[in-house]
Amino acid sequence: MAISSGLDIAIRSLMAQQHAVNTASHNIANANTPGFSRQRVRLEAMPGLAASPGIPSAGGGVDSLSVRRVRDVFVDYQIRLANQAAGRFEARASSLQKAELVVNEPSDNGLRAVLSQFWNSWRDLANQPESSAARTAVIQAGGTMTSTATRIYESFVRLRGEADARVIQDVTEINGLTANIANLNEQIARMSAVGDQSSDLRDTRDLAMEQLSRLIDIQYVDRADGRIDVFVGGHTLVTSGTSYAITGVANAGNLNFVDLRFQADNTAVVVTDGELRGLLDQRDGDLVNRITDLNALLGQVITDVNAAHAAGFGLDGLTGRAFFTGTNASNIAVNPVVSANTNAVAASTTLAGVP
Repeated sequence: MAISSGLDIAIRSLMAQQHAVNTASHNIANANTPGFSRQRVRLEAMPGLAASPGIPSAGGGVDSLSVRRVRDVFVDYQIRLANQAAGRFEARASSLQKAELVVNEPSDNGLRAVLSQFWNSWRDLANQPESSAARTAVIQAGGTMTSTATRIYESFVRLRGEADARVIQDVTEINGLTANIANLNEQIARMSAVGDQSSDLRDTRDLAMEQLSRLIDIQYVDRADGRIDVFVGGHTLVTSGTSYAITGVANAGNLNFVDLRFQADNTAVVVTDGELRGLLDQRDGDLVNRITDLNALLGQVITDVNAAHAAGFGLDGLTGRAFFTGTNASNIAVNPVVSANTNAVAASTTLAGVP
């Protein structure tokens, strides 16, 4: 082997090992970088040239052929799949926790407690129907109950508005992520075309994919050129270097809360999982159901109390008056005629019972 060949092997070996050391340093430096994947240099022995005919080659040393990420695509898929469910359930859990705080049960000032106080005030009035203090207590207990019910109703409506605002915020974030993925697609494809694995760019894109999967249920296809196409509900979100934005369109039939559509063709966005699905379930499902239940309860209280009160007589000898106005939790109130005059509280079933 010529001296020059030996020197070439030594130089190539030093360069290959230096490449491996640089890669190890890069791995250590990015140990806490979100989304970073450990990289590994692929070293391979190089064939040598025979020194002369009939003399075996001693080999050509070593060379670094490529740098590849140590990453499992199956694990990536499972993480993104789990992210979708986690995002949805966390959004719904947040909704239920806020609803629980609004209802404030069990407590001394929750709806159940003020309803009990209201019924108890009528019991006390039944024991002393001529008492002005007992009649005042009924009116005050009724006012406390109606204000509590209205507060809970308005809080539920406000929570729906907050959920809608978060939907709009998520849509903005989704559009930013898909635009970033499309841009990275093109950079990765250009570098792959010249043999560069673009590991760091792929890490950045994978991190964006994980963030996107937490917000909305996505499907994706890895392409041979390094690009990745992303879909939601069968509609393209990202293809090559193009992203398709989602927009919110106000729905007048749903308090002007937004419906989600693709900006390019105005087709509806079908969302089945992720934080966005959880927020939509919160806004149009969980909270609506709580409001419906609350209205049904208060509507029944209004109907039953008004029916009983209208059948009785006040100290002024009049009958047929409702105790409550309104139809449900959104507008329930003590009848102003009753609240302004304690004698209007009907505590007798017959006119003969009125002093």
